Amino acid sequence: MANQSRAQAQPIPQVLEHLIQLNVDFQVLVCLGEECRCAVSPRAIMRHFNDQHQIPIELRKQVERYIQLFPSSYDHSTVPLPANRSIPQPIIQVVNGFQCKGYPFMSQNRWVMRQHVNKEHGKRRVRDEEIFSIVRMQSWFKGKRERYWVVDEEARPIPAPAARPNIVRDVGKESPDSSDTIDDEAEEDVSYDRLEGEIQQWQDEKQERRLTLLARPAEVEVDPWLQYTKWYEVLNKSKYDLVRTYAFLREPDHDEIKLHRLIRAWKRIFERCLDTLEATDHKDVVKWWGSPKNEVASQRPFELPQNSKTLDKYGQIWEQFICYVIRTTPEEFDEETETGVQYTREQWECVQRIQDHLARDMPDDNDPDDEESGQDEESYERARDPELTSELMGLCRLVLVHDTSRISLYDSPLMHYLAVRGFDTESKSFRSSFFYTPILAGTLWIARLILLEIAVPSTSWPRLGLQSKAEIHSIPVRIHKIRTEHLCEGSFSPVSSILTQLAMGKKNNSTHETPSNIHWAEDSQTIFFGGMPVQLAKIRTMGLAMIEEGYDIIRELAFGKELPAFDLSEIIDSMAWSSEFRRSDYSFINHTKNHERIRVGHSFLLERAKGIKGGGQIIDRSSHDARWIESARTAYLTMEKRFLRKLMVILHITGGQPARGPELGSVKVSNCWRNGGSVNHS
Repeated sequence: MANQSRAQAQPIPQVLEHLIQLNVDFQVLVCLGEECRCAVSPRAIMRHFNDQHQIPIELRKQVERYIQLFPSSYDHSTVPLPANRSIPQPIIQVVNGFQCKGYPFMSQNRWVMRQHVNKEHGKRRVRDEEIFSIVRMQSWFKGKRERYWVVDEEARPIPAPAARPNIVRDVGKESPDSSDTIDDEAEEDVSYDRLEGEIQQWQDEKQERRLTLLARPAEVEVDPWLQYTKWYEVLNKSKYDLVRTYAFLREPDHDEIKLHRLIRAWKRIFERCLDTLEATDHKDVVKWWGSPKNEVASQRPFELPQNSKTLDKYGQIWEQFICYVIRTTPEEFDEETETGVQYTREQWECVQRIQDHLARDMPDDNDPDDEESGQDEESYERARDPELTSELMGLCRLVLVHDTSRISLYDSPLMHYLAVRGFDTESKSFRSSFFYTPILAGTLWIARLILLEIAVPSTSWPRLGLQSKAEIHSIPVRIHKIRTEHLCEGSFSPVSSILTQLAMGKKNNSTHETPSNIHWAEDSQTIFFGGMPVQLAKIRTMGLAMIEEGYDIIRELAFGKELPAFDLSEIIDSMAWSSEFRRSDYSFINHTKNHERIRVGHSFLLERAKGIKGGGQIIDRSSHDARWIESARTAYLTMEKRFLRKLMVILHITGGQPARGPELGSVKVSNCWRNGGSVNHS
């Protein structure tokens, strides 16, 4: 418990209670932001609210006035810590972590813990349970400023007994009704803290119960897609719940320097694979490579996706797979993995070589000149690139050429990883086939790309014994050999398993209704698009505001004067099929019967422009031959473009049912005959 003799801060003003809370026991200010839920030092709180949460200046001024009266100052290194095994502090996130058994050292990162044990205690190749314990812990601060303490979530604060008021009566005076007094006193003595604590504990454990039910569902409650994939069976072998299991494939943390370096090596492999695909210009090769059938080439060749962002998504799928492999590979081959994934001895040995390279080649993390030596580190990494990159490429090859004829489906590391990807951390449920097939398609594309690099690389891989395309005796023989053994349906390979699941997923998608990404609220005044509510009243307000902005721009285009008014009922808007109408620049203004009613056009605006002097002048009349003022002319044409774009949006929003995206700027009108009459179609 914190020192009670410290000066106590004033309670948080009510207007700021949604932003910060005061931990009274330790006199620590806690940010209530959803992404924060951590302590903030008094000196940094103003910058924190401005940079992280963009709090309005009025509220920041009130925070500043409160901080001026705050009695103490602290930062991440001086803030008092609760005792280990104490109850969790409110609001502060409770996280999973590891505590060293021989030293008061804690971390969320298993790799950091093993480094600590190696350096401080000289222990290598030791089981995790012998050197550290899995604990639940908290830290006041985040962002590499953590100082952890262990919490006991089962412990509950002991409520102080309620003080019974002393009832003093003078002798001879009549006392109040004793039964009423006893009842009132008994009611005052009742404490509901225990019940509230049990309710809170039940709510805290609700998510864990839900994940347990999800991992062990009743057979009758499993839909056909999950019955087919059986994810709940394979993931039930993990030592952790589904959320913590999924965390093994997250992107590298900030302090996972070696994993960052390995991902950079993968990106170099990715670039070489893309170079090979670009250099594979023979259509027959890429047609065979894109076909899942052993005897028929595909009419759709294997090629780059049209969208470059899709390429980034595909590459990220394999990045997460690499992270998953490195985090789950045990230090000893006979050890049980933490998530139930299994590796062959060749795969395990390859991972050990990669980790040895990273440990041997990595500069000292404690080097005081580390910032100044950043360039040296980069050049050093390039010097070691061939060896590290080749080892990682070798691991990719071992995964993709894995013979699955004697193992079950999810004994393949790649398929086990894809089973973990079947869990959605946002909805805390398994993905439907509709949302899972894109992941399978991306993995299949990356697998084909890597295997193409293995088959006919543009540049050889000497350490892996892979010849370059120029050195291969027969390209067709090489292509068909790799395809038959590792890329086709029924080839007893991970890719064959992916093709099977992808086909089943597509079949399931075709028989089930695609989930809608847009729906109405019950009040019919709010529409949800992609889960985000959009109020129609705001759209109307936006439309009116844009119309007003359009009026302002068109007044400027008309040189500050009102435009003439026309009676639209007298305007001829003919859609008769004629040679004039077929012209791309046809306008109803050009109709012969409208010439007398509408006197507008460039001549109309030119006459107005001639009379403008000073500001807004676009014609230079200083010489006999009038000339445009180039800067003013350019500004005018830019304003015209801005008006036309705004007008297009106004018509799109206020013109009834909106057109589809491709039609917005290219609506075409034509006539057709129906039931003996002419009908306009757009």
